Amino acid sequence: MGWTIHPAHTRQGFAQEAGRACLDYVRDDLGWTSVNHVIAEGNIGSERTAEALGSTRLYRLEHGIPGALTEPCHVYGQDF
Repeated sequence: MGWTIHPAHTRQGFAQEAGRACLDYVRDDLGWTSVNHVIAEGNIGSERTAEALGSTRLYRLEHGIPGALTEPCHVYGQDF
């Protein structure tokens, strides 16, 4: 699960509101039992959003994700 908010609209609660709706949907309608977020290291806003949604930092990916991100990332997640 991820989010991207246009810079002109950050810090207004949109990521948290949309994230909460997505979490409710995947849990209640799709029956998922867990969710993860991969967040580029240093993206404090997204880390705080993930934490506000109930996720915790699980581990660090030193070399990112091959083919997607080359910089270090943090994986956040939660079980339902």
